[in-house]
Amino acid sequence: MDRRKRILVVDDDELNRIVLKRILVTDGYIVLEAGNGIEAIRCMEKDYVDLVLLDLIMPYMDGFRFLEEMQKTDQLDLLPVIIISADCSKENILKAYRYDVTDIISKPFEPDMILDRVKNMLKLYEYKKKKFMSKERQTILVVEDKDLNRMLLRKILADDYYIVEAVNGSDALGMVRKYRDELAVILLDIVMPVMNGMETLEHLHEMGVVDEIPVVFITMESTEENLLRGINLGIRDMISKPFEPEAVRKRVANMVELHQHLMAEKEERERLAAEGEDEDDDFSSWRREDNEPDVVVRRPGISRAAWADDTDQDAWDRDDLDRDAWDRDDTDRDAWDRDDDVRDAWDDRGGF
Repeated sequence: MDRRKRILVVDDDELNRIVLKRILVTDGYIVLEAGNGIEAIRCMEKDYVDLVLLDLIMPYMDGFRFLEEMQKTDQLDLLPVIIISADCSKENILKAYRYDVTDIISKPFEPDMILDRVKNMLKLYEYKKKKFMSKERQTILVVEDKDLNRMLLRKILADDYYIVEAVNGSDALGMVRKYRDELAVILLDIVMPVMNGMETLEHLHEMGVVDEIPVVFITMESTEENLLRGINLGIRDMISKPFEPEAVRKRVANMVELHQHLMAEKEERERLAAEGEDEDDDFSSWRREDNEPDVVVRRPGISRAAWADDTDQDAWDRDDLDRDAWDRDDTDRDAWDRDDDVRDAWDDRGGF
């Protein structure tokens, strides 16, 4: 997957978009474009973005209306927005900062200033995201296109968990790719624009996410067909709409415990695998070569214990050979003694 940062440029002036795109692309960023706030929201529904460069004065939906929409889903908490506008009056500056924008740049702008501000804000928010995700409370991803449903789930769960949100499956996949290690549970709606819940689940299944992070359907369409298909793709539970707060809290708590269990199992498998590799490296088969005590050679298929047995057996075999040789010497000596006795007896009888 392309790990380059994705910048959304929102400006009704095409020339400004072209200039900003050239500046950003030369520094390695992926640039998405929108001509007003409505197009920007649609773009963010389809693609995950890391930072927004936002003009204020635009037709259909201006920059402030766009910021209002972003605040409804709490996306501004973890998404840096830099205002780039020719109308940087004191009134507009104060109003923009009330929406928690990250920075304000006046037009016309210097390319180096754009790059420096973008780079600094991305670093700042990357640290902010890691700090946000690393706290003791678990993080729940809510994937739901309806503002009211996201608001209800946030109200039910926000006292016990950190909530991050996505408005469709495509947005959700971007969040999962970026924060996979921090997520504990995914609450996934089925009926959504752009990419529906079932398509999203298929991608999560292919990515192996369902083996680590419990996925729970949240839907009014709790048909047997959807349930069976979801189970085959790895969902762990289903929550029906309208939401019953206590049931939601209990089921999410169960899924968080399941996630902790799954991660503990994964860590144990990795530990055992690592130990197995170390054992293979440390105790691969060895044997001593001939009578040289300091020379060792590889002997595939023989463990160190077997090598020790082989060494003992070799020593035993050598002892056997020594004893055999000694016995043969004794036999030769006995035969020699018998020959002497025969010669003596022959001499006593006068020889030939």
